[in-house]
Amino acid sequence: MTMLSLGAESLHAASPSFSVRGLLTRWLRRVRERRELMQMSDHDLSDIAITRTDAWREAEKPFWKD
Repeated sequence: MTMLSLGAESLHAASPSFSVRGLLTRWLRRVRERRELMQMSDHDLSDIAITRTDAWREAEKPFWKD
């Protein structure tokens, strides 16, 4: 069986639980969430216990990484 390796995710190519649509949806959600994180005020970030540095580190990750 062929194995695809995408970062921390390892998926069987023939697995019924794997879908390209699902993967693309996750990637698009990460892009949107990371963009929103960078637009949050310092006050909003402190409400969710994240520093500006933490937000920056998260936003700088490639979309395919958790």
